Amino acid sequence: MLHNSKHHIRRAKPLLGTIVEISLFSDLVNKETLLSYSEQAFACIRKVQALMSFFDSNSEVSFLNRSLPGEQIDLSPETFTVLKAAEQMYKLSQGAFDILCHSRKQYPNASLVLSENCAIKSDPFLVDLGGIAKGYAVDHAASLLITSGISGIINAGGDIKFFGELSFPLTIRAPNFDGNNIEVGTFKNCSVATSAFDLNTDSICSISVIADRCMIADALTKALAHSHKATHKRLLDFYDADYFELPNNQNKHLEEGLG
Repeated sequence: MLHNSKHHIRRAKPLLGTIVEISLFSDLVNKETLLSYSEQAFACIRKVQALMSFFDSNSEVSFLNRSLPGEQIDLSPETFTVLKAAEQMYKLSQGAFDILCHSRKQYPNASLVLSENCAIKSDPFLVDLGGIAKGYAVDHAASLLITSGISGIINAGGDIKFFGELSFPLTIRAPNFDGNNIEVGTFKNCSVATSAFDLNTDSICSISVIADRCMIADALTKALAHSHKATHKRLLDFYDADYFELPNNQNKHLEEGLG
C-alpha cells in the first residue's frame, strides 16, 4: 500500500482479541500529530473492549451476564447502542445472528428488554457481543479520526474501515489459510468485514460484507453465513450493504452478492 502523502504512519497493537492496525495519511498534518491521533483512536478501541469484553469480569457485558432475570442494569451509551443493533440484526435475520451464546434452545422465550440505556434479561442467559463489538470499536475509533480531515485505514483482524480522500487496495487472506492473499479491489470511505466459515460446502469458505458502518458489516458476515439465500437480499437492502464470497478453490472467481 503506497500513497504520495507527505506524512504517514502505521501502528499496531494487540486489542479485541486480535491485532488492530491503524494507518494514517496526510499532507497537512505532521507525523507527530498523526501519532497523537492514532493514540486517541487506540484509546477509543480500548474503551469498547473494556465495556464489552465477554472475558473481562469487570466489563458491562459481564455485569449484565451476572444479573438476575428482571434486574435492571444501567449501561453506557456505547454498550446500549451495540445491544440495540444486535437485537435488530437478530430479528431481521430470523435468528441467524444471535448474541445469546446459543441459549435460545435452553431458553426459547428469552428476551432482552432495552430502553433508555438500561437492559433487563428475562432468563439467566449469557450475552456475547463478539460478533459485532469489534466492528463497533472500529467505527468508534474512526469517528474520531474522520473529524480531523485525514485519510486512513483501521484494520481489526479483518474488520476494516477506509476513510478520508484516499482510495486503498484491499487484499483478503485466502479462506483455505494457505498463506496467499487475494486482491479484490480498491475502496474508499466504507467498511469491509470478512469472516471465514466451515459450512461443509465445496465452494464457499469466507464471506465479506461492504457497508457504511463496520459494526453492520461485522454482524452481517455471520447473519449471511447462517441464513438462507432468500433472507440475504432483505438484509442487504435494509442495511444498504453488499457482499462477496470467496471459494476455497482458488481457481474459481469471486461470487458476487445480491446487492
